[in-house]
Amino acid sequence: MSKWRILMSGFLCLLFMAANGCGASEMILETGEGSMRSETESPAGPAEVTEAAEVQTVEEKSEELIYVYVCGQVKTPGVYSMVKGSRLFQAVEMAGGILAEGDLTRINLAVPLEDGQKIYIPSKDEAEALSQIETEKPENETGSLSDGRVNINRASKEVLMTLPGIGEAKADAILAYRQEEGDFESAESLMQVPGIKEGVFAKIKDRISID
Repeated sequence: MSKWRILMSGFLCLLFMAANGCGASEMILETGEGSMRSETESPAGPAEVTEAAEVQTVEEKSEELIYVYVCGQVKTPGVYSMVKGSRLFQAVEMAGGILAEGDLTRINLAVPLEDGQKIYIPSKDEAEALSQIETEKPENETGSLSDGRVNINRASKEVLMTLPGIGEAKADAILAYRQEEGDFESAESLMQVPGIKEGVFAKIKDRISID
């Protein structure tokens, strides 16, 4: 009986060791799978974050900025940076919008902005006075012809600004050219004015006259 007990005890020990071995291997397998999942699902490293930041910086730099001066009847007059291609209404919004006394009847809010442009929002009284002056001027002084064309040799700054693509800066340049060089000899000679190239001229050539 004692030998039988010894043999049974040994057999039970072997079974216990085998059972513990399987549990250990299963535990190792599960741990290994967990490590694999952890490695697969790990977040982006510092190098990937830096690369993403550099791409964003390049995209921001690709947006060319222009600077415009908004003044007159706006809540917050000042110089504002705008993305190239922005419109006048966006500049007015950045300046806080117009005051109660502001008048937009003479302002084309859809005009594209130019770098260095000055945007003046007149008061209602100023707009009314300007309209009265233009009404009282003879036709050859205002430069607005009966057929709707603009006489670029006689037109006032305000009338010149009614032409497509002619903002305040270009209107001032036309007046400066007339003062220094005299009258335009042809409509095409308008392209001698700084800032007025073929693209702008193509938009207005059928709407201008020299006499």
